Amino acid sequence: MLPFSVEFIAGEPPEPQVELAVQRAVLSGQLPPGSKMPEWRVVSADLRMHPDAVRRVFDSLQNDGWLNDDSGQLRTALPNTERVERVRLKLVRDRARALYAEARVLNVSIEQVRVALKEEGGDV
Repeated sequence: MLPFSVEFIAGEPPEPQVELAVQRAVLSGQLPPGSKMPEWRVVSADLRMHPDAVRRVFDSLQNDGWLNDDSGQLRTALPNTERVERVRLKLVRDRARALYAEARVLNVSIEQVRVALKEEGGDV
């Protein structure tokens, strides 16, 4: 079982989705910095993705500072603040976009969405 989860969106390339899933897991504390990452082969098998695609994801995460090579074992890391903030905002914007789309489909006004968010503890 992987230490992060991915909800694949049909029609979207899988690599960025896996990358964001790992980043989300690190930011949420599900995968705290210093956690061991499974080998790319394990991730490839569990997600049923081509091994080269998973290696590209791991390379990208490593290049961006989300993974560190600790004597051959990849561990999670927290990259610089600017990169972390950029990913946090992207994740929230993605969710906001999905919420807005769902509200339009259900004919719920933006004001009703604000009220619902406030009721859930948000200050909007």
